[in-house]
Amino acid sequence: MGIFVDRENETVERKYDNTGEKLLINQIYHIILTEGFTFSTQQITNYYISLKTKPFVILTGISGTGKTKITELFAQAVCKDFKKQYLLLPVRPDWNDDRNLIGYNNPLTQSYQTTRFLDFIMKAAQDTENPYFICLDEMNLARVEYYFSTFLSAMESGYKEISLPGFNKDMEYKTSIPPNLFFTGTVNMDETTYRFSPKVLDRANTIEFHEIDLLKSREKQDASPLYPNLIELFKKHFLNDETRTKGAASKTYQEWENKNWDELAGFLDRINRDALEKHNLHFGYRIRDEILRYMYFAETLDSREFSNNNALDLQIKQKILPRIKGPESIREALKSLRDIIEKYPQSTAKLDQMIGALDNGYTDFYQ
Repeated sequence: MGIFVDRENETVERKYDNTGEKLLINQIYHIILTEGFTFSTQQITNYYISLKTKPFVILTGISGTGKTKITELFAQAVCKDFKKQYLLLPVRPDWNDDRNLIGYNNPLTQSYQTTRFLDFIMKAAQDTENPYFICLDEMNLARVEYYFSTFLSAMESGYKEISLPGFNKDMEYKTSIPPNLFFTGTVNMDETTYRFSPKVLDRANTIEFHEIDLLKSREKQDASPLYPNLIELFKKHFLNDETRTKGAASKTYQEWENKNWDELAGFLDRINRDALEKHNLHFGYRIRDEILRYMYFAETLDSREFSNNNALDLQIKQKILPRIKGPESIREALKSLRDIIEKYPQSTAKLDQMIGALDNGYTDFYQ
């Protein structure tokens, strides 16, 4: 027996179902609903698939839309010991290098000065049977490329190693990003914050939170009995998923990619060649590969809400559009892109907003 959600009335009803990912996501949604928050099932599912595709997600939008809260509530739902497995770390404007994350050698004490962040990574590495979540709150108060570069590079490494400097050039310690560790950065875009470079954007899904309904009640919903093995279900379908852990080496993913390559890679290539390339706005192999992985996870979810069209719509908006910025001269490229993606409503709505901003001489995703 599982929980399904009526999105229009945001009520919860009981129906029989198997113990698959749809049940898992609806259970996570239900837990969040019982806490008095009204994120949509699409937002929860999108966040879930984005984390599964790559363990680094950026949440953007105006202040007060629940970006930080969704990271907390999601972790509460799937963690046995939330206080142990979740870290909220506010970013400071003076973070100019990675020492605020990985620590440094203290010459006064002749010892390594550790950090909450590094201690948390070590804890996750010693408990790989359970998920661990880090939320870097207001991530762009400092330049992400400065303080987070070590981790951006390590995410692309098969070994995901991180070097911790010793007291002399011959002394070096190493740790690694464990496969059960997931990063989310929340960002606000204003005069006090920094824009992202392609190096950051290429490695994350950028999910926009902009829907505001001030009439929504914060009253907690009645909690009905939950699936008793929710945490084990999360480990099975998310944490230990073969494609998530093995990537392109997964046999099931290879079979899916072979079947869908011509259609999906061909569509992405058309976006590059017919719209973006002429203004040097095109994207590379990493984005192509991560879009394909997201599409695979969305399809295996077998959700009516996350049909191929809906999933691809979100990927255009979250992986391609955030990289696009420039002056009036890119208008032609954006209009060509709109012609190609016109059947994808969320992407075209965002792109229309970006095209409109060109009337002021410049545009980017974070208008």
